[in-house]
Amino acid sequence: MFYRYSVISILIALYCSQLIASISVVYNMRISVITRQLLTYNQSDHHPHILIETPFGQFRRYNEGTRESDGGTISTYIYYQPSHYFSADVAFARITHQNENISIARTQMDDILLTGGYGHAIKERGRIAYSFLLGIPTHRDYFLEVVQFGSGHFGVGPQLDTAYRISSENTLFGAARCIYFIPRKAEQKDPCLPSYDYNNYKVRLGCLADLLVSYMKTWHTTNRCEIGYDATLGFAESISPCIPQLSDFKTFIRHSFFGAYIKNFYINKISNSIILGLSSGFDSRPKNFRALYHMTGWLSWSVTF
Repeated sequence: MFYRYSVISILIALYCSQLIASISVVYNMRISVITRQLLTYNQSDHHPHILIETPFGQFRRYNEGTRESDGGTISTYIYYQPSHYFSADVAFARITHQNENISIARTQMDDILLTGGYGHAIKERGRIAYSFLLGIPTHRDYFLEVVQFGSGHFGVGPQLDTAYRISSENTLFGAARCIYFIPRKAEQKDPCLPSYDYNNYKVRLGCLADLLVSYMKTWHTTNRCEIGYDATLGFAESISPCIPQLSDFKTFIRHSFFGAYIKNFYINKISNSIILGLSSGFDSRPKNFRALYHMTGWLSWSVTF
């Protein structure tokens, strides 16, 4: 009997962390913003299509002992012109939740993320871009079954990107966005997990907001290094009918520090780029079930044609 209630408590902890911050890489702003820096490379020899493949790995440890890891790959297509662009991101991963007593894993696709934007120059050194994001779920909401990759919800929202060129070798970037996730019903269909009073719950993931700032250094025209900070805020989350253990988890704040190296080169007159990136940080809210630290590493290879 004691073991049964211990397992239920662990699962409740996993539910809390999953509601607060659904695991997704297509919404990872550090990866997407750094990837878009490729649009500014070698515009004198402009080609409108970019294909990018990004293997990645992530790890998180929560203060109540849960360990969470996932690894997979992101595939990105970007069509761009000097004044506008369109991109599509798809991803899949193997995600695992672990505790001293249980280990649960699942392989799934992430949401499909479509992004379109328009940009223009501000005087001689500045640039601003306005974008709109649409996230399309590829599976039902597995929130009540603990493990899922991707939000499982439709997401919509705007994004604003800015750049200021201090000199030919130094640039400052800023980005802000807010994504609203449309509420959706979740069902518990795994007979091995503890059941609740109702078969269906309405899950509201609320809104996900990001504020990012970064600095990029360029040398020898083909080498770049970028460092920055990203603050992520999740709010207005809820589930109904109410699960008492989740009633206090409505706001989540994550702090991430990141760095990346970008190398541009040619193979048979075809423009290629490699990005090596690393991000780490922690959650400051909620006080219970927050990530004490998290790490993300990724390696991108792009081809422009």
